[in-house]
Amino acid sequence: MKNTSKRDPLIESIIEGLMTGRQSEVLKNVYSRRVPLLRYKMNDSVIKFKGQRIPVEDLFKFIKRGDSYLPKFSTKEEKGDRVIDMTPFICVGVSELLQVVASDTSTGAFDEEIDEIFGRVFLNIEELNTVLNKICICSEDLSAFGVAPIIYNMTSSYIDYRFPNIKKLATQLLVLAFGRTSVACEVILKAFTLIYDYVSIFYYDKDSLGALAEKNDNFKTYSTKEALESFMTEKLLRFKKIGYTVPNTETKHYISDCRGLSIYSALILMQSIYNKFSEMPSSSKPIFDFDQPFIAEQNQKVLLSCIGDDSVGSYVKTGRVISKMFDYDRFGAYVISTGLYPIKGTQVYNINGRDILRDSYEREILLKYANNMSHNSFKSKNYRRNIMSVNYFENTEAIWGSTYNFMSGDLTKAYIDATQIKKYVGQIESVEKLQAQVNRLKTESESKLERAVNDLNEKHSSVVEDYEKRIKDLEYQLSVKTDFITKLSGELEDANSKLDSMFTEEDLTVEALSSEDVSLEEMIDFLNGFKFTMVGGRDELLLKLKEIGWTNVAQISAESSSNATMQSDFFCINTKFISHKVVRLVESSYANQKDQMFYYNGTNIQLLVQVCYDFVTAWFEKES
Repeated sequence: MKNTSKRDPLIESIIEGLMTGRQSEVLKNVYSRRVPLLRYKMNDSVIKFKGQRIPVEDLFKFIKRGDSYLPKFSTKEEKGDRVIDMTPFICVGVSELLQVVASDTSTGAFDEEIDEIFGRVFLNIEELNTVLNKICICSEDLSAFGVAPIIYNMTSSYIDYRFPNIKKLATQLLVLAFGRTSVACEVILKAFTLIYDYVSIFYYDKDSLGALAEKNDNFKTYSTKEALESFMTEKLLRFKKIGYTVPNTETKHYISDCRGLSIYSALILMQSIYNKFSEMPSSSKPIFDFDQPFIAEQNQKVLLSCIGDDSVGSYVKTGRVISKMFDYDRFGAYVISTGLYPIKGTQVYNINGRDILRDSYEREILLKYANNMSHNSFKSKNYRRNIMSVNYFENTEAIWGSTYNFMSGDLTKAYIDATQIKKYVGQIESVEKLQAQVNRLKTESESKLERAVNDLNEKHSSVVEDYEKRIKDLEYQLSVKTDFITKLSGELEDANSKLDSMFTEEDLTVEALSSEDVSLEEMIDFLNGFKFTMVGGRDELLLKLKEIGWTNVAQISAESSSNATMQSDFFCINTKFISHKVVRLVESSYANQKDQMFYYNGTNIQLLVQVCYDFVTAWFEKES
C-alpha cells in the first residue's frame, strides 16, 4: 500500500514504521492471498479515498437508523437519525480481531511490532491533556462526560490467554483515537488488511471454510480450513446478550455483550470501507468477498442480539449516557475501592440480606461466564472480588498508564497540566465568594423587610442549590486529580528506586565493578554468610552456583512462586527469565525488604556473583 500524503515528519515516520521489517513480508503475503487494496491519502484531519474526503473522527462514528447501525462516513444523515460515538467499541473490536491473526504463527508479525510502532508516537502535553479531559470522570453526574462512562463499563464474558494483549492494544488505540486520531485511523486500516480473510470465520461454518481457500502453484494462501478451524470454538464465536433474573423477583434483565458489539462494529466498518473503496490488485476475485447481502444482514442481526438493557445497551440505542446517581453514603466506599462507575446507581438488588448495586451484580454474572464458575460461587460475601477483571478498560489510571509509551523522557513527570488544577481551584474560590455574597444579601434583607427576605429566598433557592452542587463537584474533581497525582508520584518514585538497583549485563561489561580486585572464591565465601534468594533465572541456575561453591542460596521460580514464604537476607530478581506475575508476588510478599532487593538482567554467572557481592557490600555501607 502506498501512502503519499503530506504530513509532518513525526507522523510520516510513524506510518513508515508499519511497512518495515517482518511487517513488509506479512503485507506481501496479504497481497498473495488476494486481499483487495485500499488506496488512500491521509493528513492529520482527513482521509481521502478515491476523491472522497472523510474527517478522521468520522471513522469512529455510526448512525443509528431504526434497527440499523451504519458508518457515518458512508451514510447521509436524515431526520430521526442518532449519531453514536463508537470509539471504544471500534478500538476493542479491532484489537479482538487482530488477536485472531496474532494467534496464527504465520501472521504474528503485526503483534510483535505493535509495541515498536506505538513506541515511536510522542504526544505533547496538550494532546495528553486532551486525552485526560475525555476519559477522566470528576463528578458523580456521569451524563456530563460523553462516552467516557461507557469506556469503564465495557466488559467481556470470554477471557482466555489473549485477553491481556487485547486490553493492552485496545487501550493504546483508545489513547491514540482521542489524542492523535489520524494515527489511530492508519493503524486500523492496516489492521483491516491483515485480518481480511481471517474474518471469514464469523460468516462460515467449519465445513464451508475449505471452499474459501484456493491452492495454486503461483501463490500461497493461509485461509484454509485447517488454519482457521482452530479458532472456531463455540464460546469464541458466541455473541449474545446475557439474561438473568433479578434476585427475589421474576423480572428479567439483559447484560450487553460488549465483545460482540465491538467485533461486529469493527466488521460493519470494515465491510463498508472495502465495499466502497477497495480494488483488486489483479483481475482475480478476492478469496473472501464482503460484497454479499447475507454478510450485511448478519452483521446487523448479531450486533442487535448483543444489545442488552444495561447502561451499555442504553448508550448504543440512544448515543447518550443516562445516569442515575447512587447513594454515596451507602456505596461510596465500595465504588471507590473497586473503581466501578455505576451508571444505573439507583437500581439495587438484595442478596442474602445485603444490598448490591445492579452494576456490581452484573459484573459478578460476567465473572461466572468468563471463568466457568457455578452460580453458587457468587454469594454476597464474595461479591467484593476483583469485579473489574472482566473490563477492557479497568480505570483511568490504567488508561493513562498506557501513555508511558507515547511520552518523551522530559514529559514523564508532567501527567497533568498544573494550570488545570489552578483553574479548578479558582472555580471553587469563585463559587465560595458567590455563596458568601448570597449569605450577606440574605442578612441585609432580613433587617429591612421580612416579606422581601422570604421572596428573595424563594427566588434564589435554586441558585444556592446549584452553587452547592458545583462546589461539591469541584471539590470531588480536585480530590480525584490530587489522589491521581499522588499515586503517579509514588509510582515514579518506586520506578526510580528500581532503576537504581538494576544491573544489566551489557552495561557491566564496560563499567568497572568494585569487586574486580576481589577473587571469585573470596566473594563466594562472603556471600555464603547470608541467605540469598534468586527470583527467576534458568532451571540450572542453582546447580551452576553450587558448582562454584555458593550453597547458601535458594530459588523462586514460576512453578514455586505461589509458596514464596521463605526467609532470606537478600533477593536477586533475574529479569531475563521471570514473569511479571512472580515479580509482583515476591515484591508484595517481602515488601518490608524492598531495599534488600535488586535486579539483574543477564546470564553470566561470574557477573551475577560480582553484582551480588557489590550490592551486599554497598548495602552495608549505606546502613552504617
